[in-house]
Amino acid sequence: MTKLWPIYSEECIADCTKLIRSGRTYYSTEDEEVALFEKLFLETLTNHRFSIFANSATSIAYAIYLYLRNNRPISDAPNMVVPAHTYRASVLPLLPLGIRPYFYDQKQIGKINAQVIEQLVDENTIGILVTHLFGVALDLTQIYGISRDLDIPLIEDCSHAHGVSVGDWKPGDGAFAAFFSTGTKKIISGGMGGMLCTSSVDLYHQALATTQPPLWARKKALNSDIFYYGSGFNMRGTPISARLARDHLERIEEIILIKNKCLSIVKKAVRNNTNLELIESSTEQQGTYYNLPFYIKSDIENTLKKYRINNLRCKRYQEYLPAHPIFRDELLCTDGYNHEGLCYFDTRDMYESTNAAEAYAEALDSKT
Repeated sequence: MTKLWPIYSEECIADCTKLIRSGRTYYSTEDEEVALFEKLFLETLTNHRFSIFANSATSIAYAIYLYLRNNRPISDAPNMVVPAHTYRASVLPLLPLGIRPYFYDQKQIGKINAQVIEQLVDENTIGILVTHLFGVALDLTQIYGISRDLDIPLIEDCSHAHGVSVGDWKPGDGAFAAFFSTGTKKIISGGMGGMLCTSSVDLYHQALATTQPPLWARKKALNSDIFYYGSGFNMRGTPISARLARDHLERIEEIILIKNKCLSIVKKAVRNNTNLELIESSTEQQGTYYNLPFYIKSDIENTLKKYRINNLRCKRYQEYLPAHPIFRDELLCTDGYNHEGLCYFDTRDMYESTNAAEAYAEALDSKT
């Protein structure tokens, strides 16, 4: 039977057992496992100067948005320009902070329309969010220009983009801040966790205060006089989560190699199926996808039913946020594209051997 991701090495499991037996299931001052994971993450996945490990990417997003809310010279009605297609957890932290989301649609997943974003920006905009959904790298050349020219911080949600690169560029490199999920079934997973990467000293200090134990935050801060608003939110990660995630981080090239071998088999089958349209990056992307996205052109429900009968881990994408009851009153700028057939293969069974991928290919044969 094919194992489902996340899968951990025996060495990692032994180390986590030692952490449990020694009582190191939390930290309040300093933890070498957490510090090591933060250091290796910076060195491996980004060109930023600072990193903070927390209990989820949602906590990291909250810390970033809190910083923007308190440090931008904006009126009492701040907004943030965000994608309509992303996971709720990327946008929901705006709401308790009183920041209104302005949604932009995109004509195709993996491609972003800078003009649509520009239409939404106004004098109250405190930030722009982009998401590399499914691990499909966005071409952000124009968005970087908008962020720079209008002096509006760009935030990149890289939760699906571990190990992705385009030449020397990696997702998050050009942003004011980036956040990565290291939870659940992500390519780098500690069960639960999230990472902030930034080169802003001010954001780093205030995010430490928001997410970390006070003693730990004060020790790591470069400026001991920093104003620690928000201390005590208890958003810290754990040494065990850090060790689990480090197991994947240290093996990221091996993991990507195996997964790409599997995905190449499935991609070929998708391309050969006349009722499916594979979604691919508009860039010369290296690395791998988190999930494999595609469109079903017709007879969506019956097609999904057939694939599920054949034990394919196939799901319909339902995170169109403007349709969610919480967000229905928010501003939406759309180009009118219909994403009704947007689906994806949950690729948790493609990390060990090609057995599952070959089964997918057989089931995707348009003649069956």
